[in-house]
Amino acid sequence: MKDTYQRDQGRCRYCNKDMTGFHDWAGYTIDHLVPRCAGGKDVLENVVLACSGCNNLLGPAKAFTTFEARKAELERIWDQNGWRKSWQEAEARLPKDHKEAKE
Repeated sequence: MKDTYQRDQGRCRYCNKDMTGFHDWAGYTIDHLVPRCAGGKDVLENVVLACSGCNNLLGPAKAFTTFEARKAELERIWDQNGWRKSWQEAEARLPKDHKEAKE
C-alpha cells in the first residue's frame, strides 16, 4: 500500500483529491483495476490510490485492463449524474494552493 501511495503522490488517481493530510491510511482506499472478485491481484500494476468516494462509485463493477478505461467509466457515471460539472465548479473556487488554505 505504501508503494501505491508513493507512486500516486498521495492523490486520488481519478479525481486528483489531495489525501496527503490523512493519517493512518484513513480516508483513502486502494482500487483494483481488475477486482479481486474477478481474479485481480494485489500488485502495483493492478492498483491505484483512490478516495473512498471514487472507489465506492465504481465498486466491483467489471474488470478493466487499463486505468484509462476504469477512469472513463467513472467519468461516465459523473456525467450521467451531473456531478462532474458541480465538482469542476467547486474546484474552480478553491485557492490555487490547497495546502496553504488548510493552514
